[in-house]
Amino acid sequence: MRILHSLSILIVFIFHTFYVFADLNEGYAFRSLDINNGLSQNTVHAILQDKQGFMWFGTKDGLDRYDGISFRAFMKESGTLGNNFITSLYEDQQGQIWIGTDAGVYIYDPREEKFTAFNITSDTGEVITQAVTKIGSDRNNDIWISVDYQGLFKYDTNQQTLSNYLSPKKPGKSLANISHFWFEDQACWIGLYADNLYYTNDDFKTL
Repeated sequence: MRILHSLSILIVFIFHTFYVFADLNEGYAFRSLDINNGLSQNTVHAILQDKQGFMWFGTKDGLDRYDGISFRAFMKESGTLGNNFITSLYEDQQGQIWIGTDAGVYIYDPREEKFTAFNITSDTGEVITQAVTKIGSDRNNDIWISVDYQGLFKYDTNQQTLSNYLSPKKPGKSLANISHFWFEDQACWIGLYADNLYYTNDDFKTL
């Protein structure tokens, strides 16, 4: 009887353990979303969740907003977006979504559901026209944009001016192939495609 009692306890423990692990594994289930579900293109370069809870997907051929049930596509052909090759997404403090493409930047205003080309001229006389690799912000909520062959731009949200900190037009401060950047307090970390890692903690006076 004692053996049967012990065996019963062991069996109950095994089944309990099985169901616990089964419940844990359910948390890792994945669902696939692709062009068959309404995604514009299967190659996704950027993902963002906005303040309203919408998921945004920047693809190789269109920008998609997902509400958990269906997609809404924004494309050049429908007259809503100037470029279909999306490379980067960022939401600013006002809830506007900055969209980096392979040929410039666009800003989406969710209140008016309108896209506007970001075509401000920088202090070096440049307009962002090349492929955008990343869009982010610093602790002052100014917008930073890294662009292939053009450098690293800062948009001052208060002054509404654009400055290029690492332009090829600035001798000694040219980093034109930036893939990523990250702000940490006073420091800015800068990653290049194939040429080391840089940082500055004195407002780009030295790298």
